[in-house]
Amino acid sequence: MARRPRKPIAEAELEVLHLLWEHGPATVRDVIDRLPESERAYTTVQTLLTRLE
Repeated sequence: MARRPRKPIAEAELEVLHLLWEHGPATVRDVIDRLPESERAYTTVQTLLTRLE
């Protein structure tokens, strides 16, 4: 069975991954508090974490 081509990772997803790699498991609120741009909505960060999962 052929694999689907992987989509390149978005910059926002990579930013969240770096936070998780540095600090370990985190809640949505933990990620928001650690992001340099805290203008991200709760649901946006939640969606990013869901995609990465």
